[in-house]
Amino acid sequence: MVPLEERIGYLARVSENAKLSAFNDFLSGKVCITASGQNSNESEEIFYGLIDAILSNNKLNFESYYNKKIRVSRAKVLQHHLLMMIS
Repeated sequence: MVPLEERIGYLARVSENAKLSAFNDFLSGKVCITASGQNSNESEEIFYGLIDAILSNNKLNFESYYNKKIRVSRAKVLQHHLLMMIS
């Protein structure tokens, strides 16, 4: 929870970040504008895909993006463990 006196600054910082802004819009029930195209990376594709799947109540798409997220997370954990073993 953000104290009332810090709310304006907090909302300004949220609007500066595309993912935070999209998530805030999602929580507020506003139409969510999704990032797509050649400038988006896999993380953004998963993030916006999950939000879109929830908004459209599409279980298959949600499961697909969720499984991608799990795969990416596991790969990052494995990479971290391998780096720790090397050093």
